[in-house]
Amino acid sequence: MKRNRRIGINGNYINSLEFKSIEYIRGYLHNYADLNTPNSTLSYDYGIIEFAKSDNNIESLKNLVDEFKNQPIKLKLVEELEFKNSIGKWFFENGELSEVKFNDKRKENEIERFYALLNNFLEIKSYFRIENLKSEFETVHLDLGVFYEYFLLIGDKKNCLLYFRYDD
Repeated sequence: MKRNRRIGINGNYINSLEFKSIEYIRGYLHNYADLNTPNSTLSYDYGIIEFAKSDNNIESLKNLVDEFKNQPIKLKLVEELEFKNSIGKWFFENGELSEVKFNDKRKENEIERFYALLNNFLEIKSYFRIENLKSEFETVHLDLGVFYEYFLLIGDKKNCLLYFRYDD
């Protein structure tokens, strides 16, 4: 009797899976943050927080994140390309992965894969960069991060806060 052997896993099957879990996205972000963190007390923290739709997104953000409570938050609408460029900088240019020589196509594929995960989960309608943030105790304690970028993602049925932080 001849046995058919399957060698490897069908890549098309894997690529067709839809991941609609925020935990999966958090894991994806955590991996990039971990890979970018140097062997020191410095660290990268990338994350996403889901919250309900609201008529007043700034108030929702202030209620969601303690560090935003006394902030004069401004939301700047950004285009999809600018949003993807920010993802690319945090994944490949701001940490330890900047030392690895990835080709541009591989970087682009990773950014597109992450963007597709986000869009699949949220059905994104618009992207806002959260601006005008400043720590109350900026000279003593940087509670927002040494270097950071926060985004409000407006989805079809829910919103998310996506953040990238570099902490000391």
